Amino acid sequence: REVFALRSSLDEQDARKVRTARNRSNFFEFKAGQFMNRAAVKIANVDAAFGWELCKLGEGEEEELMYFVDVFGGPGGCSEYILWRNGGWKARGFGFTTYGDYEFQPEYFRAVSPETLDPFYGANDDGNLFDPGNIRGFIDYVMAHTGQAGVHLLVCDGGFLLKNNCQEVISKQLYL
Repeated sequence: REVFALRSSLDEQDARKVRTARNRSNFFEFKAGQFMNRAAVKIANVDAAFGWELCKLGEGEEEELMYFVDVFGGPGGCSEYILWRNGGWKARGFGFTTYGDYEFQPEYFRAVSPETLDPFYGANDDGNLFDPGNIRGFIDYVMAHTGQAGVHLLVCDGGFLLKNNCQEVISKQLYL
């Protein structure tokens, strides 16, 4: 409850000041190094915690493509990192995200070419990640493009335009 209350108190602060404070408290925030944004750095930290095995195919699968899904993945930092870890051409990603501020922006990839990232905005092409028809359409699309094999990895960073705690409360239905 205390954490919830503290996070809620940020809602009343100037957004620019909060962003500046966040950037100063985490030096990875600033320019995200070689990647487009800090989402890439976050997934790199998770990969490191798993002994660099998260974004790697299993033994005997090295010659296959590594398929992955990036849900709510715009602008694409996690996808950029996964593609980079696999040498770009040895992975294929399927991104499902919204339109607007959080749509994929592969033109900003720094570390790798975005050619093997396939953005998807739903069967209705409206970017609504909560629409069952869009979810079913995405699953069908991914399965059709992976030879019904599915994917090796699914990531979901989940940043979108909602205030602090509100973001977590509303997005939990998507994550679950």
